[in-house]
Amino acid sequence: MKALKVIISGSYKTAQNDIVDFEDVSGVIPFVNEGHAFMHIKSRYAADWVKAALDKNGNKIYTDRIEKIRQVFADDFKEVDHDFSYVGQDIKKMTYDELQDLATAKDLRYIPLPKFASGFSLREARVRAYIAYSEKVMNNFINENDDNFNFSELDSLVVDGEVRKELSKKMTNEEILNQAEKPAIIVGGKEKSDLTLESLKAIADKKNIKYHWNIGFDKLYAMLYGG
Repeated sequence: MKALKVIISGSYKTAQNDIVDFEDVSGVIPFVNEGHAFMHIKSRYAADWVKAALDKNGNKIYTDRIEKIRQVFADDFKEVDHDFSYVGQDIKKMTYDELQDLATAKDLRYIPLPKFASGFSLREARVRAYIAYSEKVMNNFINENDDNFNFSELDSLVVDGEVRKELSKKMTNEEILNQAEKPAIIVGGKEKSDLTLESLKAIADKKNIKYHWNIGFDKLYAMLYGG
């Protein structure tokens, strides 16, 4: 199926707080527009790609433990053909990697990031993927807070290889960054914004404002706009 081969560069922080630069690191993701691709690459793929990068002798290039990805630059996007194992797979049996590809292809941001970043177990990640796919792709709402909810009793849910096209308007990168100059909207005494967490991170990166990788929306919004 159609896919994107991406070459990235950037830097990461080690457990010893050293900064390590990386370059010419590549990976393949489901085919989506470049704006969405970059968002998912930075959060879902970059760290694993860096850890897996090999030199010409087959040895790992970056051996220091990654504490946090600091910067990611998409140096090249190339359309390729690739067979993704998540296609035709039951969500209840997917691996962490397959769940990341599913999240990218269907733009299911409810699916957790990889375990080292999110802390979610594989079962928890599968549950959230099942719920997100059911709701966003199949229009079938599942209430996981219902007392009768039992993941093990749910039917198998095999996914297709189509890319989900969100009906709501997507902001361009320029629009996202331009929001940094706009005042917040005040509703009921509280600041509101239609920005996503990823948009806020893009604004923070542009302004060179440092933040924890697991920061929440409200805290990052406060760092950018006060309150």
